[in-house]
Amino acid sequence: MRDAGLKEIPGVVFSDDALRVVVKTLDASNNRLAALPEAVGALSNLRSLVLARNAIARLPLSLGTCANLRALVLDDNRLETLPESDAFFAGLARLKSFSLARNKLAALPDGIGALRALESLDVSGNALATLPSAIGKCAALEAVDVSENAPASTSTSTSAEFLLPAELGFCKRLRDLAC
Repeated sequence: MRDAGLKEIPGVVFSDDALRVVVKTLDASNNRLAALPEAVGALSNLRSLVLARNAIARLPLSLGTCANLRALVLDDNRLETLPESDAFFAGLARLKSFSLARNKLAALPDGIGALRALESLDVSGNALATLPSAIGKCAALEAVDVSENAPASTSTSTSAEFLLPAELGFCKRLRDLAC
Protein backbone atom coordinates (compact mmCIF):
# COMPACT_ATOMS: atom_id res chain seq x y z
CA MET A 1 0.00 0.00 0.00
CA ARG A 2 3.02 2.23 0.02
CA ASP A 3 3.08 5.12 -2.51
CA ALA A 4 -0.44 4.28 -3.70
CA GLY A 5 -2.08 7.70 -3.35
CA LEU A 6 -4.54 6.27 -0.81
CA LYS A 7 -6.86 8.52 1.19
CA GLU A 8 -7.79 5.62 3.45
CA ILE A 9 -6.64 2.08 4.11
CA PRO A 10 -8.95 -0.39 2.34
CA GLY A 11 -11.58 -1.72 4.77
CA VAL A 12 -10.93 -5.32 3.75
CA VAL A 13 -7.65 -5.19 5.72
CA PHE A 14 -9.68 -4.82 8.91
CA SER A 15 -12.88 -6.70 8.05
CA ASP A 16 -11.57 -9.95 6.56
CA ASP A 17 -11.15 -12.42 9.43
CA ALA A 18 -8.22 -14.20 7.77
CA LEU A 19 -6.37 -10.97 6.93
CA ARG A 20 -6.76 -9.58 10.44
CA VAL A 21 -4.76 -12.50 11.80
CA VAL A 22 -2.21 -12.78 8.98
CA VAL A 23 -1.15 -9.12 8.65
CA LYS A 24 2.11 -8.62 10.55
CA THR A 25 3.46 -5.62 8.66
CA LEU A 26 1.43 -2.75 7.31
CA ASP A 27 3.29 -0.08 5.34
CA ALA A 28 1.00 2.65 4.07
CA SER A 29 3.64 5.34 3.94
CA ASN A 30 3.74 8.13 1.40
CA ASN A 31 -0.01 8.33 0.83
CA ARG A 32 -2.69 10.90 1.62
CA LEU A 33 -4.10 9.31 4.77
CA ALA A 34 -5.74 11.85 7.07
CA ALA A 35 -6.74 9.30 9.70
CA LEU A 36 -6.15 5.79 10.90
CA PRO A 37 -9.44 3.92 11.47
CA GLU A 38 -10.41 2.60 14.90
CA ALA A 39 -10.55 -0.83 13.24
CA VAL A 40 -6.73 -0.95 13.32
CA GLY A 41 -7.08 -2.53 16.75
CA ALA A 42 -8.47 -5.65 15.05
CA LEU A 43 -5.03 -6.47 13.61
CA SER A 44 -4.09 -8.79 16.46
CA ASN A 45 -0.72 -9.94 15.09
CA LEU A 46 0.49 -6.60 13.74
CA ARG A 47 4.20 -6.19 14.51
CA SER A 48 5.20 -3.26 12.32
CA LEU A 49 3.09 -0.25 11.34
CA VAL A 50 4.67 2.32 9.02
CA LEU A 51 2.56 5.38 8.24
CA ALA A 52 5.25 7.94 7.42
CA ARG A 53 4.62 10.83 5.03
CA ASN A 54 0.84 11.10 5.36
CA ALA A 55 -1.47 13.72 6.89
CA ILE A 56 -2.52 11.89 10.05
CA ALA A 57 -3.52 14.32 12.80
CA ARG A 58 -4.62 11.91 15.56
CA LEU A 59 -4.18 8.30 16.60
CA PRO A 60 -7.16 6.09 17.46
CA LEU A 61 -7.22 4.67 20.98
CA SER A 62 -7.71 1.20 19.47
CA LEU A 63 -4.09 1.30 18.26
CA GLY A 64 -3.20 0.68 21.90
CA THR A 65 -4.77 -2.78 21.64
CA CYS A 66 -2.17 -3.95 19.10
CA ALA A 67 -0.29 -5.84 21.81
CA ASN A 68 2.20 -7.45 19.38
CA LEU A 69 3.32 -4.18 17.82
CA ARG A 70 7.13 -3.84 17.88
CA ALA A 71 7.71 -0.88 15.50
CA LEU A 72 5.56 2.20 14.97
CA VAL A 73 6.70 4.80 12.43
CA LEU A 74 4.66 7.99 12.17
CA ASP A 75 7.25 10.39 10.72
CA ASP A 76 6.16 13.37 8.62
CA ASN A 77 2.51 13.55 9.63
CA ARG A 78 0.43 16.26 11.33
CA LEU A 79 0.31 14.89 14.87
CA GLU A 80 0.00 17.62 17.50
CA THR A 81 -0.82 15.32 20.42
CA LEU A 82 -0.75 11.65 21.33
CA PRO A 83 -3.47 9.83 23.28
CA GLU A 84 -3.30 10.75 26.97
CA SER A 85 -4.74 7.41 28.07
CA ASP A 86 -2.34 5.31 30.14
CA ALA A 87 -4.12 2.24 28.75
CA PHE A 88 -3.07 3.25 25.22
CA PHE A 89 0.63 2.99 26.06
CA ALA A 90 0.23 0.04 28.46
CA GLY A 91 -1.30 -1.93 25.57
CA LEU A 92 1.84 -1.36 23.52
CA ALA A 93 4.09 -3.07 26.07
CA ARG A 94 6.16 -4.85 23.38
CA LEU A 95 6.89 -1.72 21.33
CA LYS A 96 10.64 -1.44 20.71
CA SER A 97 10.87 1.36 18.15
CA PHE A 98 8.69 4.50 18.15
CA SER A 99 9.39 7.17 15.55
CA LEU A 100 7.47 10.45 15.52
CA ALA A 101 9.95 12.64 13.64
CA ARG A 102 8.81 15.84 11.96
CA ASN A 103 5.32 16.19 13.37
CA LYS A 104 3.89 19.08 15.40
CA LEU A 105 4.16 17.61 18.89
CA ALA A 106 4.58 20.15 21.70
CA ALA A 107 4.57 17.52 24.49
CA LEU A 108 4.61 13.78 25.05
CA PRO A 109 2.19 12.27 27.59
CA ASP A 110 3.45 10.66 30.80
CA GLY A 111 1.92 7.39 29.61
CA ILE A 112 5.00 6.90 27.44
CA GLY A 113 6.69 5.57 30.57
CA ALA A 114 4.61 2.39 30.19
CA LEU A 115 6.68 1.45 27.11
CA ARG A 116 9.09 -0.70 29.12
CA ALA A 117 10.42 -2.58 26.05
CA LEU A 118 11.11 0.65 24.11
CA GLU A 119 14.66 0.71 22.75
CA SER A 120 14.51 3.59 20.28
CA LEU A 121 12.56 6.87 20.39
CA ASP A 122 12.80 9.47 17.63
CA VAL A 123 10.94 12.72 18.28
CA SER A 124 13.23 14.93 16.22
CA GLY A 125 11.83 17.85 14.28
CA ASN A 126 8.87 18.62 16.55
CA ALA A 127 8.09 21.50 18.93
CA LEU A 128 9.11 19.78 22.15
CA ALA A 129 10.77 21.65 25.01
CA THR A 130 11.48 18.51 27.04
CA LEU A 131 10.61 14.84 27.50
CA PRO A 132 8.25 13.78 30.31
CA SER A 133 9.96 12.59 33.48
CA ALA A 134 8.18 9.24 32.97
CA ILE A 135 10.72 8.52 30.20
CA GLY A 136 12.96 7.25 33.00
CA LYS A 137 10.67 4.20 33.32
CA CYS A 138 11.67 3.06 29.80
CA ALA A 139 14.47 0.87 31.14
CA ALA A 140 15.32 -0.75 27.77
CA LEU A 141 15.84 2.62 26.03
CA GLU A 142 19.09 2.65 24.02
CA ALA A 143 18.64 5.53 21.56
CA VAL A 144 16.79 8.86 21.78
CA ASP A 145 16.72 11.56 19.12
CA VAL A 146 15.36 14.95 20.22
CA SER A 147 17.29 16.99 17.67
CA GLU A 148 15.78 19.83 15.68
CA ASN A 149 13.02 20.59 18.15
CA ALA A 150 11.89 24.19 18.13
CA PRO A 151 9.92 24.82 21.30
CA ALA A 152 8.00 28.06 21.54
CA SER A 153 10.08 30.76 23.15
CA THR A 154 8.80 32.70 26.14
CA SER A 155 10.45 35.83 24.84
CA THR A 156 11.11 37.17 21.38
CA SER A 157 14.72 37.97 22.23
CA THR A 158 15.78 34.57 23.59
CA SER A 159 15.52 31.18 22.00
CA ALA A 160 14.22 28.27 24.03
CA GLU A 161 16.50 25.30 24.62
CA PHE A 162 15.56 21.66 24.88
CA LEU A 163 15.80 20.43 28.47
CA LEU A 164 16.55 16.77 29.16
CA PRO A 165 14.83 15.42 32.27
CA ALA A 166 17.11 14.07 35.01
CA GLU A 167 15.05 10.84 34.96
CA LEU A 168 16.65 9.98 31.62
CA GLY A 169 19.57 8.91 33.81
CA PHE A 170 17.51 5.90 34.94
CA CYS A 171 17.76 4.51 31.39
CA LYS A 172 20.95 2.55 32.01
CA ARG A 173 21.09 1.11 28.46
CA LEU A 174 21.00 4.55 26.82
CA ARG A 175 23.97 4.78 24.44
CA ASP A 176 22.85 7.17 21.71
CA LEU A 177 21.40 10.59 22.50
CA ALA A 178 20.99 13.11 19.69
CA CYS A 179 20.14 16.62 20.79
